[in-house]
Amino acid sequence: MIMDKYKHRSYQDYVFPVFLPKHTTEHLKYNRSEYITLRVNRTLEKVRKLIKCKDPIKWYTARGSYITALVNGGENMGVVAKQAGNTAAIITKHYYKNTEQTKSLHRLNKLFGSDVKAG
Repeated sequence: MIMDKYKHRSYQDYVFPVFLPKHTTEHLKYNRSEYITLRVNRTLEKVRKLIKCKDPIKWYTARGSYITALVNGGENMGVVAKQAGNTAAIITKHYYKNTEQTKSLHRLNKLFGSDVKAG
């Protein structure tokens, strides 16, 4: 598993070696995160061109899409929040987009035996 590959190289609770023991100050951590964001966004831009996607793809966009796919796929919001390093409230407010509202309403109707409609 990919997380096992990096576990011995990670710093604190981070899955991947974003911060290393040498990143001891907030300034060094900020610079490191900016550098990694730049590299990831460059890679995502290459992917975007390869797949001929018209819309820009950035780290933040990919993160939101990943979170939405997990939640829509039935993953528990608390589990997704932990993976993302946020609370469920932050995930819901800033990242999760309910792209499957019809399926959600169908599940509610089945659960409660009523005809819940989108508002």
